[in-house]
Amino acid sequence: MINTKANSLNSNNHTVNVIINRNKCDGCGDCILKCKYNVLRISEISKQESDQLHLLGKIKTLIKGRMKAYVDNQKNCIICKECEENCHEHAIQVLLSIANPV
Repeated sequence: MINTKANSLNSNNHTVNVIINRNKCDGCGDCILKCKYNVLRISEISKQESDQLHLLGKIKTLIKGRMKAYVDNQKNCIICKECEENCHEHAIQVLLSIANPV
C-alpha cells in the first residue's frame, strides 16, 4: 500500500500523523476545501509513485486523473479531522500519539 505519513511534534509531546493512502485517494480535493489550516495540497502523482500503486489505485488514476492529496504543512494540523471525515474514499487518517514522559 502506498501511504504518505507526516509527523509533527508539538510542545505537549503529542505526535500528529496524517496518513494518505494514495491507492484510495481519487484527487477530488474535498480534503483541501475542508482544511482551514493548509495542511494538505493536491499535486500530480509521480510516475514512480504511480508504478507502486495497486491495481485499484492505478485504475482510479486512469479514470480520475493523476492528482492526489499530499501532506504539505503538517505542523499546521490541529487534529480537527475535517479532512478525514470529509474524504469519501476514506483515504486519510489523522492520528495522535502521546509521547512517553522522560
